[in-house]
Amino acid sequence: VRLITELLDNLRAFTTESPAEFNVEALLPIVTEAVELGLSHIDRPAPDIDLRHAVDDTLKLEANRSRLLQALINIIVNAVEACTDQPHPGLLTISAQPQTNTHIKVTIADNGCGMSEEALRDCVLLYSSGKPNGMGFGLPLAKKIIEIDHRGTLSIESRRDVGTTATIVLPMEQVRSED
Repeated sequence: VRLITELLDNLRAFTTESPAEFNVEALLPIVTEAVELGLSHIDRPAPDIDLRHAVDDTLKLEANRSRLLQALINIIVNAVEACTDQPHPGLLTISAQPQTNTHIKVTIADNGCGMSEEALRDCVLLYSSGKPNGMGFGLPLAKKIIEIDHRGTLSIESRRDVGTTATIVLPMEQVRSED
């Protein structure tokens, strides 16, 4: 029942076309909550991970808090799971800084199992998952939230047995359409 509910929630979130409501938000509390919730979403106890983050507490942006939080949680859950069952201690690094006067760059990097070139190419495709119990919603939903809802970019780099880095660039202010 939990898996079916999760599947339906993910489908609803992916296909929703309701306009997002944006407010000025501090980025640090969103990142902090995403880490806490991301670690609590792991079915088994989280592996021993060295978590490091460098997020300037003055960074603010216009965002739909709940949607941006969901995107970050999805990326963080993947990073934590990638660090599970590795022969070395896991390392998760999250940083955020202004990229320009108008954009913020957020980087989420892990030293987990990494992905093959094929898995990297497919990881943002709906229903594509390299995990045994994966449904293929996490990264596609994160990409939609970041790129369509927030008009940002999500790029992912990964190397097998080295790790993965997700780079998110978000505008500080959302462009408003003239009605």
